[in-house]
Amino acid sequence: AVTGVQTCALPILGSGLTINDVSYTHYQTSSSTIWNIVHDLEFVPNATAIDLDGKVIEGDCEYNGENTIILTFSESVAGLVYLS
Repeated sequence: AVTGVQTCALPILGSGLTINDVSYTHYQTSSSTIWNIVHDLEFVPNATAIDLDGKVIEGDCEYNGENTIILTFSESVAGLVYLS
């Protein structure tokens, strides 16, 4: 099983922002070893991936520009990723 925590760089934020400005949830409904995540946060967020059993999973995190993250896992998995 894939286990552990995957985190990426933490942004420095200014005042006047709402939770929708600083977070995004990506749902990966089909199992895959590669998750392509596109968001509109306009910063490089932390990423925490969770499998369908609610367990935090570990993978490789690659930033492809400010609004795209590619997570790669050692085995095919479905779930979600919280970005903040």
